[in-house]
Amino acid sequence: MVNTTFGKVYFTPRLTRRARSAALLLALATGVAHNDAAAQERRRAADTIPTLGLELGVQTVNAGAMRLDLVSASQTVAALRPGAPIRGQDAAQAQGAQPSDDATAFDFTPADWLERRAADGYFHLGDLTLRLRWAGSEGWRHYSTAAARQPVQPHPPLGSMQSCGPTRQRA
Repeated sequence: MVNTTFGKVYFTPRLTRRARSAALLLALATGVAHNDAAAQERRRAADTIPTLGLELGVQTVNAGAMRLDLVSASQTVAALRPGAPIRGQDAAQAQGAQPSDDATAFDFTPADWLERRAADGYFHLGDLTLRLRWAGSEGWRHYSTAAARQPVQPHPPLGSMQSCGPTRQRA
């Protein structure tokens, strides 16, 4: 508001065309992203059928200072945690300090979401995705272990080959 000899004059701020366009795009992008996220969450919660095979159990493999939990049916990672005390923790325990569960409670994977993400279409550490195309052809062929899950079938070793996967227990 400005006082002049002719009375009070009011000014309204005017945005340039570029500023109006930017504000409109920002509002649209924010609304669309929020709407898509909410729709995906509703869709996933309503129509998910567990296909990961969690009911068949989990195999635990200790490898050095790490503990790896594999889903038995899919051979994908269920959890990856430190399995042994962190360096320096042994000395602290020898001096009477209480052991800390923080080291073994930490998980490198989203294991707390495993049951919610047990349906087809969710990718886990250990899933395979291949895209192949024959030379000279136009179309690609897509293969994914996350698309339509089925339990992994262990195969006996052929000839002198040894099984290298966690499907056999070593003595």
